[in-house]
Amino acid sequence: MRWPWQKRKGGGRRVGLKRERATPAEKIQRLLTNPRTGYAAIIGLVSAAVLGVVTWWASAQPMLALGRLAEETIVARYSFRMPDPARTAEQRTLARDRAARVLVVRPELRSLVDGLAELPQTLRDAENLSQVAPELRARFDLDEAELAAVRALVVDGMVSSRWAEAMARLRQALERRPLVEAALWQNERQRSAQLGGSEAGESAMVWLVYDETQTPIHTSAASLVNVGSVEQRREAAEVIATQAQMGDTALRSLVVGRLMNQAEPTYRLDEARTMARQAEVVGQVADAFVEVQAGQVIVRRGEPVGLDTLALMRSERLAWAREHGVFSLGSRFVGSMALCVLVVLGLTLYLAWYCPRVARNPERMLGMAGIFVACFTLAVWPAAMEPRLVMLLAVAPTLLLAMLLTIAYDARVALAMAAGHAVLVTIALDRPSWFVLVPLAGAATAAWQLSDIRDRRAFVRAGIAMGLSLALACVGGGLLGRPVTARGLLELTWDVGFAASGGLVTAGLVLFVLPSVEKAFDITTGMKLIELRDPKHPLLRELQRRAPGTYNHSMNVASIAEAAADAIGADALQTYVGALYHDVGKMNKPEYFVENQAGGPNKHDKLSPAMSLLVIVGHVKDGLELAREFGLPRTLHHYIEAHHGTTLVEYFYHRAKQKAADEAEAARERKREHEGRDVESASEPSEMEYRYPGPKPRTKECAILMLADAVESATRTMADPTPARIDQLVRRLAQKRLADGQFDDCDLTLRELDAVGDSISKTVASIYHGRVAYPGGGERRA
Repeated sequence: MRWPWQKRKGGGRRVGLKRERATPAEKIQRLLTNPRTGYAAIIGLVSAAVLGVVTWWASAQPMLALGRLAEETIVARYSFRMPDPARTAEQRTLARDRAARVLVVRPELRSLVDGLAELPQTLRDAENLSQVAPELRARFDLDEAELAAVRALVVDGMVSSRWAEAMARLRQALERRPLVEAALWQNERQRSAQLGGSEAGESAMVWLVYDETQTPIHTSAASLVNVGSVEQRREAAEVIATQAQMGDTALRSLVVGRLMNQAEPTYRLDEARTMARQAEVVGQVADAFVEVQAGQVIVRRGEPVGLDTLALMRSERLAWAREHGVFSLGSRFVGSMALCVLVVLGLTLYLAWYCPRVARNPERMLGMAGIFVACFTLAVWPAAMEPRLVMLLAVAPTLLLAMLLTIAYDARVALAMAAGHAVLVTIALDRPSWFVLVPLAGAATAAWQLSDIRDRRAFVRAGIAMGLSLALACVGGGLLGRPVTARGLLELTWDVGFAASGGLVTAGLVLFVLPSVEKAFDITTGMKLIELRDPKHPLLRELQRRAPGTYNHSMNVASIAEAAADAIGADALQTYVGALYHDVGKMNKPEYFVENQAGGPNKHDKLSPAMSLLVIVGHVKDGLELAREFGLPRTLHHYIEAHHGTTLVEYFYHRAKQKAADEAEAARERKREHEGRDVESASEPSEMEYRYPGPKPRTKECAILMLADAVESATRTMADPTPARIDQLVRRLAQKRLADGQFDDCDLTLRELDAVGDSISKTVASIYHGRVAYPGGGERRA
């Protein structure tokens, strides 16, 4: 059987009413006067400003990865000098080591000299060694000759001035040749050796402080004597005795013996004064600088990047900025802003043309812009701070953007936004041109894998597929743009690992935040729909309990609509789930709907047509309230509110007309009985009063549900539902809905409506096919 419209040409045109095409001038006028244009302009300009600032900041970063090979040769654009912290630190460390240590005298030195000076008076009455205290004999290592020489120094009770002069010289010699503990002597010996010994000047010097009122003695560290070494004490004692000019051999032997028995150091290290001296010397060391000429190579391609290279890069950029001043900063800022405005403008026009859902809703515009800017900032800022992880930090946010937009909208929008994002990230981070292919490969794979999410395994597959595509793109670009050396290949291997792990991590992250994404974007994924089609869902179980006839009707309609949607490439899963819930409002008053009456009395027999209309139409409003109460996604609300569109409730409209006609006939009878006097009569009901409030279906899926619902209900009333009669019923109802304008607001074409009708006819015929009678009264399905 042919459809009425198949006699005309153009069967693939849109079902809705034909509208006159506006001229370009009218389109521009509408665009300028549309409030949404202002919202889009504000959101776009703010987004471009933020993107431009981030891009401008990133362009000032060196973008060299510490420890990795340079991918290109970089030369200085301008001559400059930069501080050399390493050389400065080296010079200051050397100055600190060369700074003289400060030694202060200990009481032992004064005790030693005072003991020797007082010895003649102490021993003047001792005629032999037996009269000398054993402690004195041991301390001074006295013998008879030395005792006699000491006693000879006392004349008339007075010590010879010659001895006092010798003691003064002895004190001076001891001041200039300090006895120190072994640890201090060892440290100073090593310091002198490391700094060049006596040829290093102050590097091997010490300051000797005998008295705060005296000027410190500046002497060589080589003059220190290890008090723990007997050999050094003997050698020092001979030198000191010689410097004291003792003259008499016995007195000289006395002094040497006393010095040999001196086991305590005469000087100690003053750490506070030493540190103050070091700080003073270090403060006098000027900063060291490196002179770089214009055109000088900062780093060559294939050379490892060190801290000095990064410092040179930063200094070169600062020097360039200082030389060119505001012009340099301003030109980079203007360039960044212009680039971002251009990209944002292109993406805005693309969305306005291919994704009107976003263009019509300022909140969606703001959400889309916010996600784009957030992902861009998340890609640029960490990657600029840590360029070694650029393959992970710069690529993963682009994948995140593509996955979110694929789930929230469609693959085409996701690819367009991801492409703009990848281009901006590549430019902001000053990456080579091949780099843009890496995030684009991952984004294309994400859009391909996540176009229909039915279970969690979709994210696992998407993560693995993205990892493989990212790895391949990274290998291809890396081999073209990197130095092919052993170290370069090792770095490429790390980059491939980072890129592949970025795909896996991003897929896991999106799976984790999927419920929040569905709520934020008001979307319904395949996973959510599969959860909703579960018969154990609370709302479906309640429908089955309170309105079993409506539940069975919904199941049949869902199967019919699913097959029809699949026939034209529409969303079959969403159509199925929408059909399951389209009549949930009937369970508030199930007994008023014929499928739940089970052959009992009809409740409407006791109601007026107007009251019956309120009950029948009310199931749409009740269904929406239940959908909100049970948290059904908003995408399913449209199936509940629009599955009847604005169709006429024909049964009760005809009842109302019949009732009005009967009342009019009765009024005429009364008028004749009252001999022509006027008698009030009921007016004929308006057709508009007996229509559903709508809205009409706005999607193909909802239009399919409308037709499937009507066909399933009408088929139940057929006495002999043969395939031919079912097909005629389907065509008649489809033509009736089309003529009534119920498909005007959706994008269903005539060719698609033909395919939908064929599918519904076949599915309904398979459900309500005839029976074959068997002998004995049995009956089985054919």
